[in-house]
Amino acid sequence: MMNDTETETPTRRDQSPIKVRALPDERKILRQKAEAAGLSLSAFLLTAGLGAALPAPSPQRPDPERAQINRARRTQPYLKVRPFPDERAELESLAASAGLPVSEFLLSAGLGATIKSVVDLQQVATLSRVNADQGRLGGLLKLWLSKEDRFVPGYPDRAEVTDLLDRIRQTQEELLIATRQIIDSH
Repeated sequence: MMNDTETETPTRRDQSPIKVRALPDERKILRQKAEAAGLSLSAFLLTAGLGAALPAPSPQRPDPERAQINRARRTQPYLKVRPFPDERAELESLAASAGLPVSEFLLSAGLGATIKSVVDLQQVATLSRVNADQGRLGGLLKLWLSKEDRFVPGYPDRAEVTDLLDRIRQTQEELLIATRQIIDSH
């Protein structure tokens, strides 16, 4: 019997499982990697998902095969991974940043696949839109410069407009460099 000062330590068995389905060949690879790491299959998947150092990644499957593989995977029994709530929250966050369901994220991490973040790719899209807006603004300024009565009192003079065009070009170059760095990191 427990007294008031003692609290029961939660165990992994008390946690709701994340169900991961793997094909027999994937399950075999996972078992081999888990044995090599000295972990149970469930502990290996959890460790892989949380980003601990694991063996070198294997190549991802081509997309055309993916739907067929997922259909075949549905007939396989589950691998149950029971993370603690804080680990589950971290896994859900990592899976969301990769644009994957948690179970698929764990399977990919366990198989050693390279998992790319969709957040970075969304940032590239945002940078591309800003770059396009900058280009349109520059085009409008050039159009304005081509008109006859463009320099009248109270409006910007040629030097101010030329300076603005130079700043737009410089900003576009900086955006291009930032975009390339994000893409190259993938």
